[in-house]
Amino acid sequence: MSILDQLSSRVGDRSEAANRSVATQCLQSPGLLNDIGYGLNSEDADLLGDCAEVMTMVAKQKPVLILPFCKQLLSLLDHNKTRVRWEVMHAVSLIARLIPQTIEDNLYLLRNLIQEDVSVIVLDHAVDAVGHYAGVGMAEAEKAYPNSWKPHYFILIKIWTLFRICC
Repeated sequence: MSILDQLSSRVGDRSEAANRSVATQCLQSPGLLNDIGYGLNSEDADLLGDCAEVMTMVAKQKPVLILPFCKQLLSLLDHNKTRVRWEVMHAVSLIARLIPQTIEDNLYLLRNLIQEDVSVIVLDHAVDAVGHYAGVGMAEAEKAYPNSWKPHYFILIKIWTLFRICC
């Protein structure tokens, strides 16, 4: 059975248990992430969500392992299914400090998500990603929080960043 066939949506598991098992296997054998990355090309939203969730679970323990998939993940942020967007945004937020140039290149996309996405979870992880990027250095912080940005979003992200740093 392939690693993709073991994902929650494939085995009929409505919990995250199967995905957690797959993530554990990927942490033990990182080469399996290539198969999960292949699954990120699927048109099946359930499979996409599962693959993104596995990437998130792996990133929580070893974020460097999902770096090769960061552009692939970012390309899914405009997906029409909310679960796909929030799982992808969560994975990206966990590696944001490690990919400052990629985040900088996509700040417009993250700002758009913060301003317009209907999902509070997507917004939360987008704010987190911008905050992690801003934490890289002063130059990144100034790019993340330009003076011309809408004041209420600027304040929201500043507060969120301070909260994340302090807590």
